[in-house]
Amino acid sequence: MSAKLRFRMPEGVDIGPIDVPLSDKMFAVKERALAAWPEPSETFSKQVPPGPHAVKIILNGRVLDNGKTLRDVKVATDAVVTCHLMVQSKHPPPSRSMVRAAGKTSEPNPGCGCVVS
Repeated sequence: MSAKLRFRMPEGVDIGPIDVPLSDKMFAVKERALAAWPEPSETFSKQVPPGPHAVKIILNGRVLDNGKTLRDVKVATDAVVTCHLMVQSKHPPPSRSMVRAAGKTSEPNPGCGCVVS
């Protein structure tokens, strides 16, 4: 049995749909998505990531683990399923808590900065 997956990127570009067996692990699914990476154009200029480790697949608000199969995450087989494909940055900026833990600042925690109106 297999599932048809479409991968949507934040730039609004889609990859697929790609037919993927339910027994494939998420790492193999990422490899398939990278193999079908779109060519750069005027509207999309992202280069192919260096490998599956640099990509996250999000389905129903959950980041899918590389070791899980499509069957484990209960992907629907009766329709095209849209997942979000996020490319991880090479060096994410350190969080405030990591900087404080390293002792590099004496600032009090300013909070999250959210504004509710």
